[in-house]
Amino acid sequence: MKLLLLIPLFLIPGVAYADQWGVSLSNTCITMLTNNLTTNCPTYDEIMILFPDTTNQEKVGKFENIDGIYQRGKSQLQNPIEFYRYSASNILWIDPPVNVRDKIKMIYIEPSLPEYKIGAESKKMDDYNISFGKDRYINPNCSESKITAKNWVYLTGDTINVLKHKCDLSVSAFSGIVTMNFAKSYQDFSTSFKYIHDKWVKESLIACKVRGC
Repeated sequence: MKLLLLIPLFLIPGVAYADQWGVSLSNTCITMLTNNLTTNCPTYDEIMILFPDTTNQEKVGKFENIDGIYQRGKSQLQNPIEFYRYSASNILWIDPPVNVRDKIKMIYIEPSLPEYKIGAESKKMDDYNISFGKDRYINPNCSESKITAKNWVYLTGDTINVLKHKCDLSVSAFSGIVTMNFAKSYQDFSTSFKYIHDKWVKESLIACKVRGC
């Protein structure tokens, strides 16, 4: 029993982190904000009005003005996520430290996102239809999402809910799918060079049999 007390809890099988999510501005948003450029990107203090950070900032980094914008400062801990290894409560990180982001489910707010092909239609176009996703992208293993800044209020809340449900999109109220329909083009093959040539060859063979060539 005394030996067990000397073993760090994180080495005992079965001990795991609580569910944790993070919301962060993309590097492009940070650059635009620090340079006072016109942008739809929110500031972190605006984000936290609607989605409060639930971390212990005294331990994992206080928010302060850095480079002209309000953001999380340096953590007192070398590995901040270890502070929550034994937490029973779910944690929402706003602007988590870099070494935390690859260990939790992240949402990045981008100034804009390009449209992207989705599903099986990313490989082929069936029935002359092709679908694209816009305004939100979630990677295949459900560890990271990117959303557009113009809809950040709506999409942040909706995406947190989707990530909480292991990317089950049936819980989402957002549909970012755009389908483009392409009409089948009509071609009159009787006017093509190949059709005319093949017809001439066929008729010539028949004529040769009748009249000789």
